Amino acid sequence: MGLPDKLVRLIKNRFVVGSIFVFLALTFGLFSGVLGSFELVRYTGDDSVTHRQAFEYIHIDQNRDSIGINRLLEVKNALDDEYVYVDKLKDDVLQDLAIMGMISGLEDRYTRYIQSGYDDQISKLDGTLVGIGITVFVSDDNQTIIEETFPGGPADRAGLKENDVIVAVDGINVTQMALLDIASLIRGIRGSTVIIGIERSGQDGHMNYEIIRELVEMPSVYLDEIETGVYHISIPRFTDRTYDELIEILGPIVNGDLLELRYSLILDLRNNSGGYVETAKDVASVFMGPSVVFFSEDKLKNREPVKTTKDLIIPKQIRMVVLVNQRTASAGEIVAGALQDTGRYPLIGTNTYGKGAITTLKPIAGDSALYLTSALWYTPKLRSVDAKGLSPDIEVAELYQSMKVGTKTDIIGVAVEHLDSMEIDNNMNES
Repeated sequence: MGLPDKLVRLIKNRFVVGSIFVFLALTFGLFSGVLGSFELVRYTGDDSVTHRQAFEYIHIDQNRDSIGINRLLEVKNALDDEYVYVDKLKDDVLQDLAIMGMISGLEDRYTRYIQSGYDDQISKLDGTLVGIGITVFVSDDNQTIIEETFPGGPADRAGLKENDVIVAVDGINVTQMALLDIASLIRGIRGSTVIIGIERSGQDGHMNYEIIRELVEMPSVYLDEIETGVYHISIPRFTDRTYDELIEILGPIVNGDLLELRYSLILDLRNNSGGYVETAKDVASVFMGPSVVFFSEDKLKNREPVKTTKDLIIPKQIRMVVLVNQRTASAGEIVAGALQDTGRYPLIGTNTYGKGAITTLKPIAGDSALYLTSALWYTPKLRSVDAKGLSPDIEVAELYQSMKVGTKTDIIGVAVEHLDSMEIDNNMNES
């Protein structure tokens, strides 16, 4: 016997009405305090129709209307009672479809529902994944080439090397497969084994490497001295470790040249699709010191400055340019926009993506997740980038190519030339 039927019998027995009232009152006090929301089923007394239609669902949630919930329940009940294709009535599928319908109706490309894999989403934000510890790129002739093996990672220990060409994964020929599909084959369950078939320059045939998948932390900051005193810093994502990685990498440069200030920096935010906004704010402070990094606007149109209180690390006299492209987005644009607004750090490259919204990731029951637009943001000079992006100060278009740190692409050459033309202002106020 279901709960509604039990309630009907109890409510029809007059001698228990007082007890039921007390029980419901206590329940209301308990659940409104713990959950802030609960649902009651009230019997209407209409015996001329079925029990289900004789109930009214009362949703208590800070005085919100329950009509929408009732409509959803009515449709679901009608389907359960009369729908002829019974095999299609899978509750979990219908729930997902209802949620996705709700989200798609918003017509917001940043608000989306993830049916499963909340932990995977967190891993992506944290820059951790189960794999073998490599980055790859697709060459002009459609070869999948290892760009980097993470030092000490599974691939590095197994003997894979930079510029190895991946031709097979677990015996499957991948030479004609898309990069995402190849990556999906390489990743898997922690502790499981994958066999990577590669071809190496100077050696005949291909070699197989058996590698155990592990949880790998991907570096989020890369550094290379491309010319004497010219340092290329690439930040492909903002994880919870990025600020500390950046400070550690910059330490020897800053501490070794405290007085002369003869070094120059190229901050590369190309392909930086975002990450943790709090981390992006901290990274901006390295070059700006305590200041407003962006303005945040909530659903009530309240606009507040978001400030960083962390210390300035790079003296303001240091010459620096910032590289961006059409894949620089979200938190990447927050940092680029803040630095451009200082007037000291020109942007070089192409127009950025144009995501002027802050997205929050919320866990949903059953390992599901919801990305929702929780705020809009503006640069310190109150510029909106939404749907239009940031315009570079110096426009340089380039074809897609390897993002290996230190590679002297056309845009890197332009950046070095511009750094040479910039003058150091030794009278600039450090505050």
